[in-house]
Amino acid sequence: MLLASNLDDGRSVYLNGKKLALPSKEPVFIKTLSYVNAYYRLQQTHPETHMYAEDGQQYDIVFKTPHTVQDLTAKRRVYQDIAVQSYGMLGRTPDFIDSGIPAFAAHTKFLGSNKYTNFSSNADAYCARVKQSDVFVSHALQNPQIDRSKELHEVAKGATGVKASKVTSEGIYVNGAKMVNTLAPLSNELLIFNTPTHQH
Repeated sequence: MLLASNLDDGRSVYLNGKKLALPSKEPVFIKTLSYVNAYYRLQQTHPETHMYAEDGQQYDIVFKTPHTVQDLTAKRRVYQDIAVQSYGMLGRTPDFIDSGIPAFAAHTKFLGSNKYTNFSSNADAYCARVKQSDVFVSHALQNPQIDRSKELHEVAKGATGVKASKVTSEGIYVNGAKMVNTLAPLSNELLIFNTPTHQH
């Protein structure tokens, strides 16, 4: 369950051009938070539908990699339950990105490694942590429209997509911007990524 107080953890939230000192006091976020928490309550009230067992542990079924028609049917019931809670009006509940985590986990090897770190191992650890802690992950992949006539890497100035500006042995420094991050004010973490550039 997400607590309203979690919204006051230092994240920067702007509403109508103004930075909120205490996002937890903003009615629009509190009402939406109640719908998001309805998703987590379903795990408690209907564990036979919304949870599954793996290696002796219970997990949210959205993290299950489907292998059979029965698996897909079970996951469909969960998505239907979630949609009913908000009458289908809240399309970015925690299951949206979290359901993609098992697909990501199954394809981390292509990330490889370099002299700084093992990207595949880092991705494996990330996916395992999200699953274990049932982290609410939101995402952003849309870039601000600075110049539509150019590819992302061709725009020299302005808040384009997120780019690596410096790489050191301690980590990667990034700058830039993303937009249309649904439920960003409420989520535990944000998954920021760039879509591949089409090759002509």
